[in-house]
Amino acid sequence: MLSLPNYKPVSVRNEVDRYGFSTLLANTLSLNHAPRSFCNWLHGWVWWDPEIADELGCSNLPFNVPIVVSKHSEQLLLNSLGYKNVHSGGLPFLYTEFSGVNRKKNSLLAFIPHSSESVSVSNVYDENYLNYLESIKKSFSEVCVCVHWFDSSNKVLLENMNSRGLSYVFGARADDGNSLLRMRMLLDYFDFITTPIFGSHILYAAYAGCKVSMCGPLLEYKSSDFKQEEGISLKHIEKLIKSGSVEWLKVKFPFIFVDHPTDASTNLAWAKAEIGSENKLSSKELINILGWSVEGQIKGYISGLSRRIVRYKRS
Repeated sequence: MLSLPNYKPVSVRNEVDRYGFSTLLANTLSLNHAPRSFCNWLHGWVWWDPEIADELGCSNLPFNVPIVVSKHSEQLLLNSLGYKNVHSGGLPFLYTEFSGVNRKKNSLLAFIPHSSESVSVSNVYDENYLNYLESIKKSFSEVCVCVHWFDSSNKVLLENMNSRGLSYVFGARADDGNSLLRMRMLLDYFDFITTPIFGSHILYAAYAGCKVSMCGPLLEYKSSDFKQEEGISLKHIEKLIKSGSVEWLKVKFPFIFVDHPTDASTNLAWAKAEIGSENKLSSKELINILGWSVEGQIKGYISGLSRRIVRYKRS
């Protein structure tokens, strides 16, 4: 099994810091550390047609704060809703580079559902899907399950995999400076990627050149999976449930659904378009939008202080 980067704790000051994105960008720009960022960058893939700001993670942001989304269509939507400083820059995973590891022929990595700050997925531990992975493991040189850090302490899940002879690896963690690097290495190493539930991992794997599929016992999001107290709107939840349904997905992404993971093929051109590769920002654009210049840092801190003063006066 491949040797992955260790957990590197970082302070999550805003969205740009999540999953080590600011650390990755700082390394790309040859900076000794990641300055505070003064923008919001959408992390997750929006595979449906968004209609409200909540679906792009910026419903509570001031209209003048810099926002980076993946596609021009998302930029135009936010502009129409009153957001004045929106940029198309692709998803954070676009800024990872090939890790240099050799892809292991006929190896399989399975992504199971995972919990998050706003989602508590009740079917993370679906035994039918683990049984399915056990039933097909002889078709591969290696089978591994990617477990999100939110679920890494669940002993029942880990024991269920051990009892079926399934190895596992811990994937992304929001406060880990090496998260994006770890995921890129995993996706450069494994040949086939499969999953029972739709999400950003499908796009990332396809962008890394993996053969991606959904097959076996498939799962769908339910309203009970979402914690509304985290601020996700009811309309957004309804959209996620609809666009995460197998019936809807098979119409929009028929090439993802196969009878067996070995039937999957690569879809690199599609993945490049979806991840926003044509919108990748230059070093100069990154520094300007993130507020990482001396002038940008001064302006960012002053703007932040001004907003806090306004909120204090209103309270």
